Amino acid sequence: MTFSEQDLAAMVGRRFPGGAYTITPWRAWLTADAVLAPQGGEHAHPVFVFIAATGAMGVSWDELFEWFGATAADGPLFGDCDIEITRPLLVGAEYRVDGFVYAAERKQGRRAGVFDLVRYQLELHDQADGPAAVCRNSIVFPRRT
Repeated sequence: MTFSEQDLAAMVGRRFPGGAYTITPWRAWLTADAVLAPQGGEHAHPVFVFIAATGAMGVSWDELFEWFGATAADGPLFGDCDIEITRPLLVGAEYRVDGFVYAAERKQGRRAGVFDLVRYQLELHDQADGPAAVCRNSIVFPRRT
């Protein structure tokens, strides 16, 4: 199956099913230990924006790749990650995650050849107004022609 530029364009606006993620105390402790951050306290390490967002986006990585006509064997690459934190994430708090694909374009690189660059946004919501944090990521899908 070939994933056309029209297929790619049709993905812009697609929403993630979403879900919920709780920053449990033991995960907060292990994560702080792994990144050599201070232990304890009520605030979770900022890396939890990415962990919670991708952990509760509502699809597996394989399912996300399938949305774009790819598999892990095709060699998709993580592009970039931009995180905005409105309120510090709290240990023990539950966050509702939702998001959408906001850009997708086919490109041609001199060395890389044809690839699709897909950008998506995942938001973490608590009980307050507006998102507590936003995680914008991109994935590069190589296209073998």
